[in-house]
Amino acid sequence: MGQPEIKRRSAPRKRVLKAAKIIFPNGASVMDCTVRNVSDVGAKLTLPSAIGVPEAFTLLIEPDGVQHACRLIRRESEAIGVQFISTTLNF
Repeated sequence: MGQPEIKRRSAPRKRVLKAAKIIFPNGASVMDCTVRNVSDVGAKLTLPSAIGVPEAFTLLIEPDGVQHACRLIRRESEAIGVQFISTTLNF
Protein backbone atom coordinates (compact mmCIF):
# COMPACT_ATOMS: atom_id res chain seq x y z
CA MET A 1 0.00 0.00 0.00
CA GLY A 2 1.35 3.42 -0.98
CA GLN A 3 1.60 6.54 1.05
CA PRO A 4 -1.07 9.21 0.46
CA GLU A 5 0.10 11.92 -1.90
CA ILE A 6 1.67 14.84 -0.08
CA LYS A 7 0.31 18.19 -1.24
CA ARG A 8 3.03 20.70 -2.07
CA ARG A 9 0.86 23.81 -2.15
CA SER A 10 0.71 26.00 0.93
CA ALA A 11 -2.88 27.07 0.18
CA PRO A 12 -5.76 25.32 -1.59
CA ARG A 13 -6.43 26.47 -5.15
CA LYS A 14 -9.81 27.22 -6.67
CA ARG A 15 -10.49 26.44 -10.35
CA VAL A 16 -11.41 29.55 -12.34
CA LEU A 17 -11.46 30.74 -15.95
CA LYS A 18 -10.67 34.47 -16.05
CA ALA A 19 -9.06 36.69 -18.66
CA ALA A 20 -6.00 38.56 -17.39
CA LYS A 21 -2.93 40.46 -18.55
CA ILE A 22 0.75 40.00 -17.76
CA ILE A 23 2.33 43.45 -17.55
CA PHE A 24 6.11 43.41 -17.95
CA PRO A 25 8.31 45.56 -15.67
CA ASN A 26 8.14 49.28 -16.54
CA GLY A 27 5.13 48.54 -18.78
CA ALA A 28 7.50 47.44 -21.57
CA SER A 29 4.99 44.92 -22.92
CA VAL A 30 1.66 43.26 -22.17
CA MET A 31 0.58 39.65 -22.79
CA ASP A 32 -2.95 38.26 -22.59
CA CYS A 33 -3.38 35.14 -20.46
CA THR A 34 -6.04 33.09 -18.70
CA VAL A 35 -6.13 32.39 -14.96
CA ARG A 36 -6.93 28.67 -14.60
CA ASN A 37 -6.67 28.29 -10.84
CA VAL A 38 -5.95 30.64 -7.98
CA SER A 39 -5.24 30.68 -4.25
CA ASP A 40 -4.35 33.33 -1.71
CA VAL A 41 -0.66 32.88 -2.54
CA GLY A 42 -0.48 32.12 -6.27
CA ALA A 43 -2.04 31.01 -9.53
CA LYS A 44 -1.68 28.95 -12.69
CA LEU A 45 -1.87 30.94 -15.92
CA THR A 46 -2.21 29.66 -19.48
CA LEU A 47 -1.03 31.56 -22.53
CA PRO A 48 -0.09 30.76 -26.14
CA SER A 49 3.60 30.49 -25.20
CA ALA A 50 5.46 30.89 -21.92
CA ILE A 51 8.62 31.92 -23.78
CA GLY A 52 9.61 35.46 -22.93
CA VAL A 53 7.59 35.80 -19.73
CA PRO A 54 9.85 37.64 -17.26
CA GLU A 55 10.75 36.29 -13.82
CA ALA A 56 8.78 39.13 -12.16
CA PHE A 57 5.74 40.99 -13.49
CA THR A 58 2.31 42.41 -12.63
CA LEU A 59 -0.78 40.26 -13.20
CA LEU A 60 -3.92 42.30 -13.88
CA ILE A 61 -7.20 40.41 -13.40
CA GLU A 62 -9.59 43.05 -14.71
CA PRO A 63 -12.92 41.30 -13.89
CA ASP A 64 -11.88 41.24 -10.21
CA GLY A 65 -10.27 44.68 -10.17
CA VAL A 66 -7.08 43.15 -8.77
CA GLN A 67 -3.38 43.50 -9.54
CA HIS A 68 -0.79 41.08 -8.17
CA ALA A 69 2.95 41.59 -8.20
CA CYS A 70 4.12 38.09 -9.20
CA ARG A 71 7.21 35.93 -9.21
CA LEU A 72 7.47 33.13 -11.77
CA ILE A 73 7.92 29.76 -10.03
CA ARG A 74 7.13 27.24 -12.79
CA ARG A 75 7.26 27.40 -16.57
CA GLU A 76 5.72 24.92 -19.01
CA SER A 77 5.26 25.34 -22.78
CA GLU A 78 1.83 27.01 -22.51
CA ALA A 79 1.40 27.56 -18.77
CA ILE A 80 3.16 29.18 -15.85
CA GLY A 81 2.85 29.00 -12.08
CA VAL A 82 3.22 32.24 -10.15
CA GLN A 83 3.58 33.29 -6.55
CA PHE A 84 1.86 36.49 -5.43
CA ILE A 85 4.28 38.95 -3.81
CA SER A 86 1.74 41.71 -3.16
CA THR A 87 -1.86 42.56 -4.12
CA THR A 88 -3.54 45.86 -5.01
CA LEU A 89 -7.30 46.31 -5.36
CA ASN A 90 -8.39 48.63 -8.19
CA PHE A 91 -11.92 49.98 -7.97
